[in-house]
Amino acid sequence: MRLSGILSAFCLCLFFAGLAYNAAAQTVPSGFTNSTSGGNWVATSSDQGSGARVKLIYYPVESTSDNFLTWFKARSETRAKTIGTISGTVEEAREQYFPPKAPLATHIYLVNTSARAQFYVESFAYDTVEGLQLIQLVSPGSMPDTNAAYRAALNAMGVDWAAGTFYKPVSPAVPADTNTPPPPKGKKNCRREPVWGWAVRYGCSPSAVCNERVIKRYEWVCDP
Repeated sequence: MRLSGILSAFCLCLFFAGLAYNAAAQTVPSGFTNSTSGGNWVATSSDQGSGARVKLIYYPVESTSDNFLTWFKARSETRAKTIGTISGTVEEAREQYFPPKAPLATHIYLVNTSARAQFYVESFAYDTVEGLQLIQLVSPGSMPDTNAAYRAALNAMGVDWAAGTFYKPVSPAVPADTNTPPPPKGKKNCRREPVWGWAVRYGCSPSAVCNERVIKRYEWVCDP
């Protein structure tokens, strides 16, 4: 049985270690290999017996104005369904608080694949300077939570949460002269101006959660 209390113990330990905010890259769990697949960052353990492996999946960070827990529930379910058919909920979606770090959301499903294999899909999410980061830890349903690979993956996720790590896929290189689109033809006195939007932020006053105006992109604005 997967229990978030185990996760809490890891996170508290990591939080008090005073890790730096916004680490540069995902932590590869001990004994895992990592790669990118379908736009996601994936770390995979070695064979834990009879082909059983643990996977840690980082989805691209998202900038959104949606409520954190509402966004998390929807993303957790959608992503779990890409792994298999949800057959049960082990733990409902909830937030855990370890001030002054951003809240950590947790959600645990049981998922069955077309090959009749059962997996735990544990979802985690937290806020970063780039937006909301969703992570899923996938492990065989028969694997005990004392398994070394499972613990290594959980620990690596905790390190990244405490450090505010986010995953942002590297875009293909674009020639410098095409980075900024040209101004509209036939227009005069054109200038690049920001387009503002909303992003969820934590640690606000007087509320712990608030929406903050941020620049989403830039557009050309020209005189009539």
